[in-house]
Amino acid sequence: METQNTNSQRLDCLKKTIVKIERFFVQFFWFRVVVALVIAYLVIFVVKCIENWTTAQQICLDGDTYFECLVRELLSIIAVENIESFSILSAAILYILETKERINQRIYEAWQVVENASASGISTSPARFQALENLNSHGVSFEGLSLKQANLKSINLQKANLQDTNLSQAILSNSNLKEVNLTQANLEEANLSSANLIRANLQFINLKNANLQGANLTKADLTKANLQGANLENVILKDAILDGTILDETILIGADFPCAKLVNVQMKKANLENANFQKASLENTDLRESNFKGANLKDAQITQCLLSGANLREADLTNANLQNSTFIRANFKDAILTRTNLDGADLRLAIKLDLNQLKSTLNYTNARYNE
Repeated sequence: METQNTNSQRLDCLKKTIVKIERFFVQFFWFRVVVALVIAYLVIFVVKCIENWTTAQQICLDGDTYFECLVRELLSIIAVENIESFSILSAAILYILETKERINQRIYEAWQVVENASASGISTSPARFQALENLNSHGVSFEGLSLKQANLKSINLQKANLQDTNLSQAILSNSNLKEVNLTQANLEEANLSSANLIRANLQFINLKNANLQGANLTKADLTKANLQGANLENVILKDAILDGTILDETILIGADFPCAKLVNVQMKKANLENANFQKASLENTDLRESNFKGANLKDAQITQCLLSGANLREADLTNANLQNSTFIRANFKDAILTRTNLDGADLRLAIKLDLNQLKSTLNYTNARYNE
């Protein structure tokens, strides 16, 4: 235990020393020059030694001690023919040593561009567009930034931290937002059509009335997200997490939900015509008066869900599990219910649900329905 504490103290001391050296290095230009000169000298010295060894050139004299020989070797570098090489090498090394300082300067200038564009209320700013991409490439966080109504079409902000940002009414169509963090961000009425949001963190995000038509949200986390009234036509939500998500009155025509997990989701009056829910899991979800016309619900787990007044016309529910779900006044006209599990389902007052459909199901005798 004592050994671990000692090693930890030594490590902390080493880290503090490194930080002090870095600060000293950044603060004093002359120190960087000295370091560059020393490195350049040592490089030329090594090259000279190799050259002397390959050409069998003798620098040390007979009888010289090791120290005297080393001094002769070091002094042999100081020659007129080496000045040009020494100067070029020193300048190159100094340029490399100042890389961090130049990056910090570029970051500062980029932030100035972003802040000035935001303050002036300009929606389209190529300079801000480029500045944001440059800042993100250096791993700079945008947390809390206001980009309201900004035109950022086709921007690349992959893995960016956009937590708590204000992007309401912003244009982000065709943008690369793969693996971004948009936790608690405001994107109300934003345009995210055809955006790449694969594995994005969208927890607690506000996407009310936003346009996500054709967006890719594969494996995205939409926990507690608000998408009320949003356009999600042809959106891809494969393996997405929707826990406590609000999707009331959304347009989800042709949306792709294969293997998605929906728990405690609010999806009342949503338009899910021709949507794909194959092998999706829906638990304790409110889908009242939603339109599932022509939807693919094969092998879906729809347990303890509310679908009263839902339109399931021409929907394919083959092998689906509807256990303990409510379908009062739901429309089943031409719906496929082959091997559908109706154990505990409430089908009272269901529309266009005939006996042949029921007989093709499993456990329909344990369901409640009007004969």
